[in-house]
Amino acid sequence: MSDMMSAPPGCSSGVSLLAPISINRVNPEPHPPADSPRDHIVVVLWETQDLVNIAGTIRAMKNFGLSHLRLVAPAEWDPWRIEGIAHDTTDIVAKVELFDDLPAALADREDVFASTAPAQAQSVSAGMFGAGFTLRLARAEARAAGGDLTQNGETLILQLPLSLGTSGDSGGNDLDSGDPMADTA
Repeated sequence: MSDMMSAPPGCSSGVSLLAPISINRVNPEPHPPADSPRDHIVVVLWETQDLVNIAGTIRAMKNFGLSHLRLVAPAEWDPWRIEGIAHDTTDIVAKVELFDDLPAALADREDVFASTAPAQAQSVSAGMFGAGFTLRLARAEARAAGGDLTQNGETLILQLPLSLGTSGDSGGNDLDSGDPMADTA
């Protein structure tokens, strides 16, 4: 028996389609390596009022390879119902940490980015997790690449290493830094 199937009626002759492939759905999400910068990110939800919000956060965390969630004074906490809403998240739900107050939940964190729900009149949002989460993820990824994301007053500074390739080869990175001191080092 051939792995190829003939084209359905209406397709031009000579066209063939591959047979359907079986997909392993036991664990379809890729898991980041154990030393991933994502391992250092902790998502904190403060005074959540609805289990659906917690479940949605956990599902999104699973999709993005995050696994550390702290809940501060949630109105309700029911792991069984959350797993029913956010399927295949038992590993994250089992590690959720509960806190009575926000300072206790943040006490061991070096960098904290905060986000609140956008005002109803706002038409543009920073996504499901907000700007704070996005900035923390950007900082973790920058650090993994040998750079950093820092704040100086109202300014964010993203520093990334510039790879110039091998000696005599610019590697396609012919950049003019605009710094007149760059060539005098």
